[in-house]
Amino acid sequence: MTIHHSPIRWLLIVLCIAAGCAHKQADIRALELQTRITEGGLKLFELTFPMQSQPMTLPTGSERPPKKRPETNARQMQSMLDEVMEQSQYCRDGYVLLGRYAGETTRRLRGECKDRATDEDRQRFPDTVQRW
Repeated sequence: MTIHHSPIRWLLIVLCIAAGCAHKQADIRALELQTRITEGGLKLFELTFPMQSQPMTLPTGSERPPKKRPETNARQMQSMLDEVMEQSQYCRDGYVLLGRYAGETTRRLRGECKDRATDEDRQRFPDTVQRW
């Protein structure tokens, strides 16, 4: 039995992979990194994850209600935070996660960089955290 690898099959595989990568990039672009640098050079951040609303479906008859599955679990949020930090270079020596917060429309991760702010950091990263 011979398996034929048609060009259409390879095209479909490439398109599926590209769609997966595009979806991940869209998730990263939807995130909002807010920064705060104190007078003493402490670098704080808050990363906001918008939550998409999902239509509510009611069970009919003997159907079980659908289980709510979080859109973005803690591991995914951590992975996205790592990627944002790598891309932005805000926390060059790593960070300490200070808290996780979940609301109805957004989720947030707050943390503190292990490195202190430089003059360049102060120019590149304005204070955008509304309340700490």
